[in-house]
Amino acid sequence: MPQEGSFCNAVGAIMSQVTDLRRVLVYTHNSIGLGHAVRVMAVIDGMRALLPSTDFLVLSGGSAPSIFLGEGIETIKLPGVRHDLDGPGQPFRPRYLHTLDRDAVFAWRGRLIRECLDAFAPDVVMVEHALAGLRGEAAPLLARARRLTPDGHVLVHLSRGIHCGAPMLLAPAASYPGLPPEAAVTGLYDAFYVLEERAVADVNREFFGDVAALEPRINYLGRIAARNAEELNGDKRVAELCLGRPLLLLSLGRHGRILELHARLLAALDRVPAALAGETLVVLDPYLPPEQVAAIKALPCAARVRFTPFIPCLEEIMAAAAVVVCRAGYNTVNELLVTGKPALVIPESHPSREQERRAGILSGRQAVVLTEQACLDGDPAAMLIDLLARPVRSATVRFDRFAVGRRIVADLRRLAREP
Repeated sequence: MPQEGSFCNAVGAIMSQVTDLRRVLVYTHNSIGLGHAVRVMAVIDGMRALLPSTDFLVLSGGSAPSIFLGEGIETIKLPGVRHDLDGPGQPFRPRYLHTLDRDAVFAWRGRLIRECLDAFAPDVVMVEHALAGLRGEAAPLLARARRLTPDGHVLVHLSRGIHCGAPMLLAPAASYPGLPPEAAVTGLYDAFYVLEERAVADVNREFFGDVAALEPRINYLGRIAARNAEELNGDKRVAELCLGRPLLLLSLGRHGRILELHARLLAALDRVPAALAGETLVVLDPYLPPEQVAAIKALPCAARVRFTPFIPCLEEIMAAAAVVVCRAGYNTVNELLVTGKPALVIPESHPSREQERRAGILSGRQAVVLTEQACLDGDPAAMLIDLLARPVRSATVRFDRFAVGRRIVADLRRLAREP
């Protein structure tokens, strides 16, 4: 028969697990696209299954806070900043507030971050992507980490694995106000969670300088998706949009030779039998400049397609599509794997070759991968006809966001109890 003391200790241990993580603050800059927000929401969803009483507060610069608000997550929308990947020097610019200069917008974002930190007083801070935020704006979150101050919060990092380059992750700590000049930014983190396989992206070797002391803190959790095939309701979404079958889904983002690619691909549809591609849905990126949207819609071959703005649950349309034409972003590739849909994949071209690397995850049975130039010079119509004629493959890939959540929560509880 258990002794009273051991029973009380067991109850105490259970109660400490229930109450130890009261508040989690998540920072995601979202200066490029909306994939960061979708990925972060999938992680939070996995964690909330074990933390139903924990408050989450998300600080996001993305233009679709509804991704979080629709799931009951309190969100502070930071003034938008655009990272112009196609511009000389890839500068940061205000996304919508054109009467304010860049420095004024960053100063405003910094004040909001500090105010949220003071008011929310989190037990845990999760920083997604850039280790110190855009231009070091998340430095106040790092300055109160428990590795710098006795009463500080647990600090962890979320990463998609393949990045566009080390400068987004590492920068001199001396340039971040509030941090000791000698502090190594990576050294302030209690844990790093990489949402990828190590064989695909070894972040320590590629981005952190292969620091032996960091190795025990780096955790490879595998890829994640917002939903798996059995959770999708593509038929309903297609019906809501009054779309026919079969459906060809075209979603090319906003970087690179967007107008030329749309012109080439939409013209190719004239050579695809209607019985194979009954209807084409073109999803326009929410950050695509209005003049480019107008130019795409004015293409002579655009008359037989339908255009739609950003759809948060694009994977549901993907699940109902016969063929997908897309880029090779993290979420997009995972959604292709989850749905098993045949795809013509045209990676965005960046010096880091990030998307080309990620496209290599897809098997040749499912996808044809082309560079932008190869698509423009080649015969996309023949490729689309071939993809449309391929037998439908059942989706066999599942990404368990709840397993990811369980692992992170277990670590956070352990870290929160450590002195």
